[in-house]
Amino acid sequence: MLRLEKVADDTQVVEQNKRNAMIAKISAISLAELLSAAESNPELAVARELMLEMSQANIDRLEAGGSVAIAQYLTAAPRQPKLNTALQHRLQNLPHLTISAICVDCSIPPKQHVLSLNLSKSITVADTIK
Repeated sequence: MLRLEKVADDTQVVEQNKRNAMIAKISAISLAELLSAAESNPELAVARELMLEMSQANIDRLEAGGSVAIAQYLTAAPRQPKLNTALQHRLQNLPHLTISAICVDCSIPPKQHVLSLNLSKSITVADTIK
């Protein structure tokens, strides 16, 4: 039992370090500077905790929303200088991107057809249109 708890603790430390690194990457502050500043200044420590909570909330939303959340984020990507790190991690876990559409014809009663296309993650919009 002790061994499992130690692994769980290590996993939490690794996840915390990943989030710290994410904040450092976003804010262009080195991780060491971020941690030392948070230790010496309570206001910075609170700001760091809030940024950690925001990054975790973003990760949770992307994972909970599945492909719809990723599609919404991707459509907003042109207005953002870089894709969010959480999105990059989520995309790495997907084998491919799936684009789906539901088509309804004019027959009585109307019939639905689902069109689905699996695309490589490396494909561009121009390649998709071709």
